[in-house]
Amino acid sequence: MTTNPSDPPLPPGALDDAAPPESLDAVPLSAPAREAHKARVHAALFQGKPLPPERLGRFIVLGALGHGGMGTVLEAFDPTLDRKIALKVLHPTVAKHHAQRLVREAKGLAKLSHPNVVQVYEVGEAEGRTFIAMELVTGRTLQEWQQLEPRPSWRQCVEVYLQAGLGLADPALCRIFVDEVTEAIKRLRKMGMRFQSKMLATMPASPQTKGTNNIVQIQKAVIEGTNTTVLEHANLTDLLVERGRCRGAVGIDDEGEPFVVHAGAVIMATGGVGQLFKYSFNPPGNTGDGYAMAMRAGAPLFNMEFMQQGLATTWPTQCMVMLYEMEEPYRLLNRHGKAFLADYLPAGMSVLEVSKLKAYHWPVSCRDGAIHLDRAIKGEVLAGRGTEHDAVFLDLAGTQRGFQPEVFDAYMKENGLDLSTDLLQVQLHHHTSNGGIRIDTDAQSPVVRGLFACGEAAGWQGADRLGGTMLGGSQVFGWRAGTKAAEVARDRPQAELHPDEFERLLGRRLARQHEADGRTRPGQLHAQLQQAMWDKLLVEKDAERLQQAQAVIDEQRAAIRDDLCIAEPFDHVLAMEQRNMLDVAQAITSAALMRTESRGSHYRADYPERDAANWLSNIFVSRDGEGHMVLRKEWINEAVGWEDQGRIRIMPWG
Repeated sequence: MTTNPSDPPLPPGALDDAAPPESLDAVPLSAPAREAHKARVHAALFQGKPLPPERLGRFIVLGALGHGGMGTVLEAFDPTLDRKIALKVLHPTVAKHHAQRLVREAKGLAKLSHPNVVQVYEVGEAEGRTFIAMELVTGRTLQEWQQLEPRPSWRQCVEVYLQAGLGLADPALCRIFVDEVTEAIKRLRKMGMRFQSKMLATMPASPQTKGTNNIVQIQKAVIEGTNTTVLEHANLTDLLVERGRCRGAVGIDDEGEPFVVHAGAVIMATGGVGQLFKYSFNPPGNTGDGYAMAMRAGAPLFNMEFMQQGLATTWPTQCMVMLYEMEEPYRLLNRHGKAFLADYLPAGMSVLEVSKLKAYHWPVSCRDGAIHLDRAIKGEVLAGRGTEHDAVFLDLAGTQRGFQPEVFDAYMKENGLDLSTDLLQVQLHHHTSNGGIRIDTDAQSPVVRGLFACGEAAGWQGADRLGGTMLGGSQVFGWRAGTKAAEVARDRPQAELHPDEFERLLGRRLARQHEADGRTRPGQLHAQLQQAMWDKLLVEKDAERLQQAQAVIDEQRAAIRDDLCIAEPFDHVLAMEQRNMLDVAQAITSAALMRTESRGSHYRADYPERDAANWLSNIFVSRDGEGHMVLRKEWINEAVGWEDQGRIRIMPWG
């Protein structure tokens, strides 16, 4: 990048809202230094003092908008056309291999003509740097937006959720959520639910946390106060579907004995698939059963490649660690006591900058450079430089405590750690699935009528999601599912199960398990699958790793078919669960392999950039009549359109 004393002056006000110019390879300035630099630039431009603006070709650089794995996005001024633009520039270290990809991306974007797709002005090269000059889209932080008068409209609120989902959340379901979540939370409060701000979600009830997880008591009271039959030790295995309508389910108890449940409607509230991964916040029952049963019954899943992941301790207890509003000097160290974060950063990005970006969100996301902090933590462990608990050390002793509440300190002390002297052992965990069973506005499958889904089982979120929407969404769509399911069930007579259908769904499989005389118990397979999926799917993935994950899935299917050992009755249950996890693992890995871009929580090291021209689209996963997996691209938001308005500056946004 060069400067030229004969550069034409910028029009008055051109820098009023801009960051100060900074070199592509410079370490970001502190806030006071940036303001001082900005003042000097103003003086140079408007008072004739000798500090010309930096340039890239004919473009005058006004400041950096963001950094990614491949390049930097700059705010710039085009003096030829007298307008501000966004300038995407490749890092020198990757330009040799990825310049043509950037050109293809620009050509693809240039072919799109839609008011909600950013306009490409030109693609070119200046001073050895490949760039795309694009329309500059400006916005404000969510905190600023919430303080506007009059209050934001429902359309504006929905747009925030679409921004969080990077264009892939369901706009109709987002509208329902916006309209109904307030009443849903009021219902919870009336039932006795207590909410505490700045609370770590995974903390169990204790004297320090004052029994915050009273949801169990509320759930018990609701069951006792209604005509609800609870089947203890019952494990559903497949859904009964007749002529496209769900009529109930089959399953086995903990002793391996089969049973049938006839129903006018079925609501899947089975949670997610956290137990697919070695490190997860999910309870043991979250084995993806709802996803797998729905998919085998013909209901499509969508957005399964998007999973919320975040930092947590691995020892001596498992607890979220949030770095909101915290920047360095917290320290990340490997088992040898070496600070490693800088080793994973692209050219032009500093440790200070990546920690500032991470201070805006807990979840793993490639929407900004914070992804490199998460890559670094997991990368050290995969490289063999982690602790015996698959972690790196986090030193919070010298940190100004932003979001981390006092109750976190108390909880750690309860588990033998003093954060003023002790190091935390932290690693990336699976938190939630952003995708799930595709539902309509009644929370019903649009393909299998009478099948409903809510909570994490239902899919309506996008590539990232805002914090708190899982709880609110479970209540909004749970209410809708229950209301419509009751209506459907009243109008639908129960049907008897044909013996051939029972044999197809459960009888033959159970018979094979009774006859199994192999060496592999299903519990052994579970641990191996968890390790492989954590290694290959979380945080950072590429084609090679995803294919390795698929190879593990294939090997385990073969083991269940040819080498299964049923040593005790409960092994029947574990074998059925393993089948479900393998089905869901295949859906996730297949969708992740198909999406050859990086977007939100889905980061592909071999495709590190977002590709709006080819991948502003959802992926639907289903089974055909022969039981083969089918993947289909369709953008559910196409009629409305979507335009990326930049980083979501929400504290916290996820």
